Order: sequence, then structure tokens, then C-alpha cells
Amino acid sequence: MIFEVINKINLYKKIKWINSYLQPTPIKIKKGYRIFFGARDQKGVSRPGFIDIKNFETNNIIHFSKKPLMDIGPAGCFDDNGIVPTFVFNNRQKIYMYYAGYQIPKKNKFLAFTGLALKRKDKFIRTSDTPYLDRQKKNYLFNVIHFVQKYKNKNYFYYGFGNSTVKNTPSYEIGLFIDNIRKNSSKTVINLNKSKKEIRVGRPNIYKIKNNFYMFFCVATPKSKFHIEYAVSKNLKNWKRKGKITLRGSMKFKKMYLKMQAYPYLIGDKKNIYMLFNGNDYGKDGILVSRLIKS
Repeated sequence: MIFEVINKINLYKKIKWINSYLQPTPIKIKKGYRIFFGARDQKGVSRPGFIDIKNFETNNIIHFSKKPLMDIGPAGCFDDNGIVPTFVFNNRQKIYMYYAGYQIPKKNKFLAFTGLALKRKDKFIRTSDTPYLDRQKKNYLFNVIHFVQKYKNKNYFYYGFGNSTVKNTPSYEIGLFIDNIRKNSSKTVINLNKSKKEIRVGRPNIYKIKNNFYMFFCVATPKSKFHIEYAVSKNLKNWKRKGKITLRGSMKFKKMYLKMQAYPYLIGDKKNIYMLFNGNDYGKDGILVSRLIKS
């Protein structure tokens, strides 16, 4: 698949609590689109924010969050060292957000588990100080929901999970729950023919094109930064891995993702399909926007 990088979205002025635009997570709103992201502060601790834009072709910002949408959890809680949005959804006219809650233990670089927050006015309120998706058997270092696809009256939960480390950093891959994410017995590992060198395979994002479902995800090894790949499925369960996507664009944009491409999220309008992603340094320069030009 070929994407053309056409835009970079960020704020024109420096804001103290925003030093990166981690894991862009867009939704459609009345005036355009709202892009949620994890904003790292100077210490690397992330809190959620958003930018509203009219369209993806220009950097025409309508509105943005002047303060974090929610703060990190109390000391000792699963999200006391960072909150990164992963999936935002509407349920019974209420807006919810799944997020990755980060904690830093003594003997590992980090732990990450899923939190759930509810939108109230201009803020998100966590539904619990404990994880929505906590440690499970074989998922005791990393267990994060990244995307939910509705299909044939069922919810397909795609998540990242892991229970081993490489150089004190959790390694992870992609799993699937159908309907009940918190039932340990219903877990399925997505077979992507993962090699032993691929220690991080994650942030799955699903998009349907014609009669096929496409999964976009990022991959890293101990010697290489993230790059983006894709797989294809007819039924959301069995996936055929196709390999790397191709990114094209001017040198102005190219230098922003030469070292790293990660955390893809696809969204479309009536004319185009766009992929938002992070480039070098986990989105330090902004959110990169690409347009699908060949599937």
C-alpha cells in the first residue's frame, strides 16, 4: 500500500505541557475532526489533549485543549506516570476513552494497562483508579486495548499484550477478544508470523476497504525503530501479513519520519482515506498526515 505524506498537524505556539503528540486518535465531530493524543511534558510524562481541525489537508486549527483532559493517577496507581489515549468511542450518547496507563517499577522500564475514562464537559474522568483491563495470565507486563471493531453485532477488541522483556522494556504482540474483553478464556493471539527479533508488534488499527479489512500496526526490533506494516482479513480473525507500507512525500516531511514511523490510525471522508501517524521521537514535531494513493 502506498501513502503520500501531505501534512503535519501541531500547535503554532509552545505550550509547557505539550512536548509531543503521541499516538494520534481521531474522531469525527460537527465542524471537522478532533484528534486526541498523548502530550508528554518535559519529564516525559504523558497526559491527554486534543486538536480540532476542519480537514486533514491543511493545518487549519479550530480549537485545542489548553489544559490536559485528565491528570495522571494518584501515586502507586497503574497510571501514575502517564496517560496515552488509544481509542475514543460513543456508547449510549456518552463519550468514553480507552487509554494506556503507565507506571514505572524498579526493575522494568514501564508497565502499561488499560484505563477507561468518561467525558464530562471539557474533561475526562476515570471510571476507576484500577485498570479496566488489568494483568492477566501471560499478559502481566502489558495489556492495552487499542481498537474496537463492530462486526455482525459483536465487538472485536484488538489489544497489545506482553509478559517478557528485552533490555528491561516489555515486548508485546497483538491479541483479539470478541465481545467480553475481560474474560481471560476468550483470548486469541493474532498470527502475523512474528519473528523472534520483532519484540514490539502493536497499536493495531482496523479499516475496511471494499470487502476486506486492513490492519495497520507498527513493528520494532532491538536494532531498529518502529516502522508501519499491514495485514488483510475477510473475517477479522485470520490475517495475512503483507509487509511494510510505502510512504511518499516531499523532503520537508520525509525528514520527520526517516528514523521512525509508528502508531497508525486511519480515518476517511467522502473522497479520501487518511492515515495519521507519529514520526521521529514519538511525534515530537507533530502529527503526520498521509493520504492513501494505492491500496
